[in-house]
Amino acid sequence: MRKVYVFLLMLFVSGSICAQVSVTNGSPSFAIDFSNTTPTSVGSNPSTAFAGAGFEPNTVTAGRLNSNAWAVTGWSDGNLAFGAINTTGDYARGVAAGT
Repeated sequence: MRKVYVFLLMLFVSGSICAQVSVTNGSPSFAIDFSNTTPTSVGSNPSTAFAGAGFEPNTVTAGRLNSNAWAVTGWSDGNLAFGAINTTGDYARGVAAGT
């Protein structure tokens, strides 16, 4: 019975992560800059990389992500649904220097 409780505990405590990038031996590396790699089927994209300037649908503003392709949950400024606009607060804090 103890093994059942341990199994259930592990089942409920574990988390999950999803990704849509498939790494194979044929293509062991690739770059994602959150602008040029977003499919054009989800709207227009600026030709610059994401610079922490916020989210808007069909964006033409450099540094923003296309919210037709991105939804965000868990940030202190609330959730961002697909197609929503948010260019303030946590969604537009800019870039951070780091390694």
